[in-house]
Amino acid sequence: MATSNETLQTPSFTTLVTFSAKRIWYPILVFPFVLACVLSYLIEIETFGSLRSFWESSAIRILYLAGAGCLVRFAIAHEKFFLWAAFLTGSFLCREYHWEWTGDAVYLMVFLLFLIAWSKYAWFEEYLGSKFVLTLLALALTCYLVAVGLDQHWWPFMPGDKHVWHRAEEILEITGHLCILILPIFARKTESPLSQLPVGFNGEDASGSNGEDASASNDEEASASSE
Repeated sequence: MATSNETLQTPSFTTLVTFSAKRIWYPILVFPFVLACVLSYLIEIETFGSLRSFWESSAIRILYLAGAGCLVRFAIAHEKFFLWAAFLTGSFLCREYHWEWTGDAVYLMVFLLFLIAWSKYAWFEEYLGSKFVLTLLALALTCYLVAVGLDQHWWPFMPGDKHVWHRAEEILEITGHLCILILPIFARKTESPLSQLPVGFNGEDASGSNGEDASASNDEEASASSE
């Protein structure tokens, strides 16, 4: 019979994803939507919307810096998380160049990278257990979600005519890129979150099968001793 400690040390993929999701500070994810509304208004009144070429080139430069920073951290500390983050940065960079194959392929690449991260959680747990890192990753992805939504006109409640939305999209992507750039600069290891999982969190209720087995075993021992 597996002990509770052994059970906690081998949580399921679903358990890890659920546990990680609970460590994100969700209020900050409203920021990209607020930023998109403000940008749409400012661009509509021609405050800085004419600088699109500047925003596009800045988005690419920031990604190069983020990727370089991740590779440097990996080269120095040999921590797989930063190699993973460099591949994530590369995925976003492919999208910025708008190559023919980088449409849906980029989204598939990002999905696979996150699938790998939680499938091989033991490689990355000291960073993926960090509320700071998880919130930054969630904020970066939300910025991209809002940016794609602007491009596809998913947000009709936002101010501004459709023809100005593509300019706000670039600035939102830059915000997401800055979140990735922050990772190699400020990300620090945290205590393994596996030790923080409550008993039974990975699908076995604390009073479930393990508890029943233990109770049955105790009853048998008590019966044997009385005989």
